[in-house]
Amino acid sequence: MDGWRQALIASDAVIGDHGSVTYYAAALGTPVLLGAAPLGGLAPEAPVHAFVRTAPRLDPALPLRPQIEDLLAHHQPSPEPADFVSSVPGESATRLRRLFYDLIGIPEPDDPARLEPLPLPAYEPAAHSVPLSVHTRLLGSGEVAVTRYAGPHAAPYGTGEAHTAVHEATREVDQLVIADVVFRHGPADDPRLGSPADWTTEVLDRHPHCALAAYVTGPRACVLRTRAGALLRLVAGPGADADPAVYASALHAWLAAGKAPEELFGQGLVVRTGATAHPVDVHRA
Repeated sequence: MDGWRQALIASDAVIGDHGSVTYYAAALGTPVLLGAAPLGGLAPEAPVHAFVRTAPRLDPALPLRPQIEDLLAHHQPSPEPADFVSSVPGESATRLRRLFYDLIGIPEPDDPARLEPLPLPAYEPAAHSVPLSVHTRLLGSGEVAVTRYAGPHAAPYGTGEAHTAVHEATREVDQLVIADVVFRHGPADDPRLGSPADWTTEVLDRHPHCALAAYVTGPRACVLRTRAGALLRLVAGPGADADPAVYASALHAWLAAGKAPEELFGQGLVVRTGATAHPVDVHRA
C-alpha cells in the first residue's frame, strides 16, 4: 500500500483493524474506531494488545455518521501509543544517520540530518459504488447545505429536500432509473466518452427521470447539463475542497427550488458541508 503515511497525517479519524497502521494513527493522536480487532493473535504483553482491548469499536449494524461524530466529539488522546512507537520523536533522522555512519566507519557529515518530505499522492477520485441519498437545504442567497449518505442504513429524516445521486459506474444499475443526478469522474478529453457536453446529453437521453448529469473533470471542477438543456461549468473557488459532485447536487437543489442558474452567474454558489463553506463559481460551459 502506497501513501498510507500521508493518509494518516491528513485524516480526521481512522477506521482500522488491529494492525500497526491503526496503532500509528493512535500514536498521532488521531481518533480511531476499530472495525476488526481480534485479540487472539496478539501477545498479551504487546502494547497493541492493550490498545485493541480498550479502543472504541465500530458497530456495523448502526449508521456510520453518528458513530464518527460521537468519536470526534469525545476523543481523548492517550499518550501510550506515541510513547511505545518512539521514545525520541522527531530524532529518527539524526540517530539513524549516526548509526549508519558508525557501522561503515566513516565520519558523519557536519550538516543536519534531514528526511525526504513525503510526496503528494496522486489524485484519485472517490469510487462511489453505491447510490447516494443527498439531503439539501437552501440557507440563503446562493447558499445550499448538502449532506450525503451511503450504505444500507436509511438517512435520518430532517428538514429540507432529498434526492438520489448515482455514479454511472455503480453496480446497482437499477438505481440509475430513479436517479435525480447521474455523475461520473474522468478527464475531459477521454476519447471513450466524447466531450462532457456529449456525455451529459447522452445520459439525459438514456435516463428520462434524471434531472441533471454531471461530468467531474478533476478535483475542482465539473461540467453539467440540466434537463432544461443548460450546459454549465462549476469551478471551486478559494478554500473549496469538496467532491465537485457535491456542487452538482447543490445546484440541483437550487434548480429544484424553482430558481434559475443565471441567478448564480457573477455571485456564485456557496455549498456548505458540515461547518465548511465551499465557494463555487458558476459559468456557462
